Amino acid sequence: MDAKLFDNSHTIRASLLSGVSLFLTGMSAFFALFYMIKLNSFTSGFVEVLFCCYSARIYYLSKKNQHRDRDVRNFVYLIVLLITYGNASLPLANYNLLWTTLCPLLMYALLGRKHGLYASITILILQLGILSYRSFNSNEISLINLLINMISSYATVWLISHIYEGNRRDVEQTLSSLASRDALTSTHNRLALTTAFGHFERHRHEEQLSLLIIDLDFFKSINDRYGHDVGDKVLIETSQLIMQVVGDDNLFRIGGEEFCVTLFNHSIAQAEKVGERIRNLVATNPYVYNDNHIHLTLSVGICEYQTGYHLGDLLRMADKELYRAKESGRNQVRLCPATPQDAELETDVVQQKAQN
Repeated sequence: MDAKLFDNSHTIRASLLSGVSLFLTGMSAFFALFYMIKLNSFTSGFVEVLFCCYSARIYYLSKKNQHRDRDVRNFVYLIVLLITYGNASLPLANYNLLWTTLCPLLMYALLGRKHGLYASITILILQLGILSYRSFNSNEISLINLLINMISSYATVWLISHIYEGNRRDVEQTLSSLASRDALTSTHNRLALTTAFGHFERHRHEEQLSLLIIDLDFFKSINDRYGHDVGDKVLIETSQLIMQVVGDDNLFRIGGEEFCVTLFNHSIAQAEKVGERIRNLVATNPYVYNDNHIHLTLSVGICEYQTGYHLGDLLRMADKELYRAKESGRNQVRLCPATPQDAELETDVVQQKAQN
């Protein structure tokens, strides 16, 4: 799972983008009529019409949650170009600075702290250059007064936006970590697994997915014999061993001693090799706590995503193979049959062996 998936910023920014784009669609339509009818400025009116159409398109994409990062960036920088065009072509006045000073709020809200900072610096330099050039070449307004108003107001809004976005992001990351992480092992939890699979479903034309269900063999006896404190240490150490193979983003704790691994762009054959690596690593790892030497094994069930499968289907099928691994002696990896017909055939074979 991509660690950024469990991130509310995208939802917040999508909502904000929807509102801003709708507002600017109406504003640009009004100004287009104003320029053409009141000021007879058909060039400015045509620019506003083009922006109105593009803003309406961004609103449609954001409402459908189909926008991408580049759509947001293009929209933001188009707003910047529109403000720059206004400052370069319209009569200079202090009220022209209003839209410019609001830019940092928009940059940070839609682009985040890093890109918001870069964009805000770019805007400030660009606008100061334009206003300085126009002030030197006309007597429309005092250059000193203009620059003082511009820099002081812009810096104030910029500082507030930068501090606020940084604090908001830190709080969001803390809350997301608490919501998506297992308190004991610090691995991802079932909620994070649901989020990761939801992302995969939206992009399944681009990726494969094999899912592993891992269960520790005879874990209850470890708790009974050595105590729950030792059992917790076993879970923590085991999760760290699994992360050595699959990484942090792909490991989820979904039960007491049960883990799930998501392997994107892995066929079931490749997933089997990963499962065997995990099984061998755990089986050969020396678990030593207070002079107590514990030998631990685990069983693995693996299933590959097929079109139409839901997360519950994958978990159920992989768990079924895990159960078969347990029934067959534990400490082994079992694969889901490729087709339902293979599953029925395998079930018949198992039943015939049981009858014999």
